[in-house]
Amino acid sequence: MTILYVLSTNFAMIITAEHTVPQSLIGAMMALQTLASFFIGMNFGKIEKLCGIKIKYYAPLSLFVGYTILALQQNVIMLALGLFAIGIGIGLIIPFLNSNLLKITPK
Repeated sequence: MTILYVLSTNFAMIITAEHTVPQSLIGAMMALQTLASFFIGMNFGKIEKLCGIKIKYYAPLSLFVGYTILALQQNVIMLALGLFAIGIGIGLIIPFLNSNLLKITPK
């Protein structure tokens, strides 16, 4: 879970130091990630029915792709795509972990 929150806590400092995005857009970029997580999480039931157990592969893959794009980003569009991919990964992995933990916990 730590990896999911490292970006949120350090994003503004890292992007400000790199001077790739105006400071006025940093909040909007983080909102994009949060909105992606929200909409994916709200539709998790439908996505789980469609993908089944394969979500356990799609979520980390989405996080990997997003973090890779962030590492290689050169402009605002790549930054937005990376954050969107990370948002999708978070929106998939949190409900997946919670629902599967509930399934395996003894009653």
